[in-house]
Amino acid sequence: MTASQFVDAVKTLDRLEVHEGSIRHDDDDDITRREFESSFKASAKIAQTVDDKYGRIRDTDWISAVTQGNGSTPLEVIEELLCDAWGEVEKDEESLIVGESNGMDIYRTVAIYTPATEENHD
Repeated sequence: MTASQFVDAVKTLDRLEVHEGSIRHDDDDDITRREFESSFKASAKIAQTVDDKYGRIRDTDWISAVTQGNGSTPLEVIEELLCDAWGEVEKDEESLIVGESNGMDIYRTVAIYTPATEENHD
């Protein structure tokens, strides 16, 4: 996906939920690391950025291609592209279900982006 394809894809959305980095096992999860790693399925509603090191998807992830050489983090790139799509953007954070593992809901803090509304600019 190119940056312009991303902008086109999110233009019609009224919300984007983003988890910064890959979703990994947390010691507070009610399942073991082994169970998590063998059965975690991410929610299709949550976008994940790549980690700082980009891991094994470094050569294929569109964000890493966009950020190479300009010093931006993947999250900064997403925020810039959302501004291109929506104009002004509001950001909040919330703990949401980001997937499930072994029948258990997995919660993480995610950034929630929405287009800025007129009433918030008065």
